[in-house]
This record gives sequence, C-alpha cells and structure tokens, in this order.
Amino acid sequence: MPANVPLPISEHTLAKGVGLIAKSEGNPMLSDYIDAAMEHATYEKLDDAYYYGEIPGIWGAYAHETTLEETRRELTSVHEDWILIGLRKGEQLPGIDGIDLSVRHVA
Repeated sequence: MPANVPLPISEHTLAKGVGLIAKSEGNPMLSDYIDAAMEHATYEKLDDAYYYGEIPGIWGAYAHETTLEETRRELTSVHEDWILIGLRKGEQLPGIDGIDLSVRHVA
C-alpha cells in the first residue's frame, strides 16, 4: 500500500503501535459503545416535518432527516465517524454507561 494512502483504522492504529482492547472478560467492543450511546439518543419531531436526533454528551453527534428511522441511522453513522476520528487523533473518548474505549500503547 502506498505510504500516502491512510490505512483503515485498525491497521492504522496497529501500525502506529496503538491497539484497541479486544472484547474478552468484560472488555467492550466498538458496537457495545455505539449501542450504549444510542440508548441515550433523544429525538424530536420538528415543525418542518423533519426529525432531529442527538446524543447528549457527544458534541457534534446529531442528525436531521425526514423520518425517525433515517434520523436514527444517520445519527448512528455520525457517531461511528466521531469515534473513528477521535481514535485516529488519539483523543480520549468519554465513557458511556461504564464502557470505556481505552486506547493502550503496545510495544
């Protein structure tokens, strides 16, 4: 793979000596974190016949679509992107319902 092409997040983090904790003995997976966050999502039907959804405590995680289901799907996608960008930038993500997506440096 050419050096200027970004690697997928899993390969990228491992290539830089950083690894996500795999699920075992109580270690959460990415999907567990997303599911927990989506349990806190709030939705509102707006006057313009659109729906608005957001995840409280996750800055920038919101969606605005024509149906509730489209809003839920878009909000999930926005949250996934938010997580991947945060991990790629090395940011510490907030814990949700006791789920911590810790990034640990590996030798």
